[in-house]
Amino acid sequence: MKTRFVPLGDPYTALFAACNAESQPDWLAARRKGAVERLRRDGLPTRLVEAWKYTDISPLAERALVLPAGTSVRSAMPPNVPFWHEDDLNVVFVDGQFAPEWSNAVQSSEIQVVRLNNLATNPETAPSDMLASALLNAAFRRDGVLVRIPAHRQLERRIHFFLLHASETADAVLAPWLAVAAEDAAEARIAVTALSISKASCLHVPRVFVSAAAGAQLVVSQSQLMNDRSWQLGTTRIEQHRDSRVTHLEAAVGAALARHDLAAVLLESGAEVELNGLYVQREHRHVDFHTWIEHRQMNCRSHQVYKGIVDDHAAAVFNGVVRVHPGASGTDGYQLNRTLLMSREAQVFSKPELLIDNDDVKCSHGATIGQISAQELFYLQSRGIPEAQARHMLSRAFVEDVLFRQKDIRQRADLDALLDRCFPVGHD
Repeated sequence: MKTRFVPLGDPYTALFAACNAESQPDWLAARRKGAVERLRRDGLPTRLVEAWKYTDISPLAERALVLPAGTSVRSAMPPNVPFWHEDDLNVVFVDGQFAPEWSNAVQSSEIQVVRLNNLATNPETAPSDMLASALLNAAFRRDGVLVRIPAHRQLERRIHFFLLHASETADAVLAPWLAVAAEDAAEARIAVTALSISKASCLHVPRVFVSAAAGAQLVVSQSQLMNDRSWQLGTTRIEQHRDSRVTHLEAAVGAALARHDLAAVLLESGAEVELNGLYVQREHRHVDFHTWIEHRQMNCRSHQVYKGIVDDHAAAVFNGVVRVHPGASGTDGYQLNRTLLMSREAQVFSKPELLIDNDDVKCSHGATIGQISAQELFYLQSRGIPEAQARHMLSRAFVEDVLFRQKDIRQRADLDALLDRCFPVGHD
């Protein structure tokens, strides 16, 4: 008989016990206890649950997950690591554990870096998220960092959270926790990169929390470059106060299965958020984006564009919700999802949603799924451009506008180079 949830297998009992044996503040122990109890009671969702209709994580219930036993990381970052820049304000995690020896941000006087176990209270004041991915992070969280940006500080260097998967332990569970608190009128660029330099399988369940105080201006980017044997189930929550602005771009090109649940909550009037997504999927990879934007107060604005390229037997899912609460008059919300199919076997599932409890709003959404235009392809070929190169040019042009929306020039260059590697000219 098919069920909506599957219970967790025996390996989780030892894993929960190992995580609980580590020292932690009272608030963290309480949150971990609640997450463990919820997971033990409910297990993991199947595809019969609407939110997980197109992404099946139920095999995790019987997966023999373990804590990473060690890494092959040297005393310095390996050469030619994508997206790594030594002159950033780097906050490095290796296999879910904070690595202060690689994190030059801890010596900076521009920001304050606080370890998770040194926090007396929980920076996340909202009720605990009931998503399975958020519960897994709370249950297995072993380390984390809060970065505070002082009021009116304009950071020249960007803050870069570099989440490195280096352990050769198969099926290791990695659960880093990252938080950024930008005080009044602070301005900063923030990058989060999840990257595998190991070929071993893992379950990566990162949690990111961003708080933008009144007038804060943040440019946030998240990139997922895990290996093709790993799963990533990430959650992000952005909270914005009066007249703050957050521009966010996420990019996904790796992992066998990846899902990201991103919530942006506009708590006070005048807040603006822009969410952009870029995904390139090939072979049998599966990527799932769930976004949730809450307009809680009047005169807030949200703009959302997710575009991707799906090839071979890969699959992509987009489920975006814009929620307008009663009293949130003057809301301006826009949402668009577009996907380019490069093969007959590729799959795309798109579900944009508007939930509006107010009349005085301007909201719209749309979704398109299609293939490269035969007419455009013929035009380029008629100018002497080989078909493979013409397909490359058209597919790159399809997602190029998302890159141009990225205000972090360094991140834009990294993503541009990554796309060249993902879809080389010679690929058929």
